[in-house]
Amino acid sequence: MRSLIAIVACLCWLACPTSAADLPEDAARALAAFEKKKSEIDARTTADVAKEKDALGKALQKVLEKETKAHHSDAVRKLNDYLEDPANKSTINLPEEASDTLAQFETKKKEIENKAGAEIAKHKEVFAKALVKAQERETKAGHADVATAIRQCLDAHGEKAASAAPAPGAPPAAAPAPTGRNPSWPDFVKSLKVVSIGGWNDSKATAITIGDWSMPTGLGLNVVAMVDGKRVIEKSFHNDNDYQTLFDEVEKLPAGAYVVMAMRQDSGSTPFSTKAQKALRACGGRQGLDGQPGTASYLLIGIKGGPSNQSIERAQVEKIEYPFPPKK
Repeated sequence: MRSLIAIVACLCWLACPTSAADLPEDAARALAAFEKKKSEIDARTTADVAKEKDALGKALQKVLEKETKAHHSDAVRKLNDYLEDPANKSTINLPEEASDTLAQFETKKKEIENKAGAEIAKHKEVFAKALVKAQERETKAGHADVATAIRQCLDAHGEKAASAAPAPGAPPAAAPAPTGRNPSWPDFVKSLKVVSIGGWNDSKATAITIGDWSMPTGLGLNVVAMVDGKRVIEKSFHNDNDYQTLFDEVEKLPAGAYVVMAMRQDSGSTPFSTKAQKALRACGGRQGLDGQPGTASYLLIGIKGGPSNQSIERAQVEKIEYPFPPKK
């Protein structure tokens, strides 16, 4: 048994830069158990995501067949273009059914990965507690070299492992802002009505509506962000100082926050800044306002830190409405 533990510990050299001989038996056993469980969870997660990806491919092929039969040549072209290289192609202007299917896949994928992450964190906590206990014991026994080796192994597994078992009396680590009470992504998207108007037109009809709630829009980029089911940003950004604030506020949003943006332009709008472009990309934007005229309409519905192929984005001179009107 001891030889098996030593073998596993040696295989984990890159994660824990100490030799098996440097760790006491209980610490080596805890490390081996954690790495084994993590490998099992990673393998299962990969298989589950692959299964969902296969189902996604079949669903998109059905959408393609339906659009082909309906002679929607533009939709067929865009969907074919996306399917050739989905990792590097935008989902903007894909058929609504295809966009919904992709959103459902991303939601399911995120659920699988979050569940796996929670499982690994649970096992990492057990592992960290075992090593902290061993470190305290070896320190009291005056075995400084062994205690140092254990601490190096803990540190090599990152802050989360090291902080999973804090020293007695230490304050608890701050948890990231939760987003768990947000509605599902497909349900959230279905609750939206968004209008962006630029150019020289009357832009008062620009709107962001989520269910029964509507935001009073101002000139510039109107932004609503939702975290844990609550709206944490409801602002209009219209000049350089505003755009710096936008960048800062988006930076503070936790991964998983839902974000809706709608541009309300006029002839006096300030050019969109580089930092503001980064804020769009952080929320799933691919196109942003790069290359667009200064009075373009723009709409983005995305997730902070989420994949761009899950977002809904459009930029053009003409008025934009979401849900997008049916094709004529």
